Amino acid sequence: MDSCQFKTVLVSRVPIVRCLEHGSQTVAVPWAGKYDRFSRLFERLAIDVMLECSTRGGLRDLRHQLDEADGIKQRAVKRDWPGKRRR
Repeated sequence: MDSCQFKTVLVSRVPIVRCLEHGSQTVAVPWAGKYDRFSRLFERLAIDVMLECSTRGGLRDLRHQLDEADGIKQRAVKRDWPGKRRR
């Protein structure tokens, strides 16, 4: 995501806990789902942008690819289904 004309990349090391019963497990974080590439907040922004303009126009503004948008849309449907769009 760009901010002030600069590309911003967030990197976070997520703790791993070791359990005798379940083995090593990555701690769940509140800002992203397991194996997700984008934070939930960014995905919410991307959905809002794509709802307001064409998907391709939104992708151009957000500087992302069509396959990334498809994944964002699929995760949004899974999270909110059968819920309604919130404003």
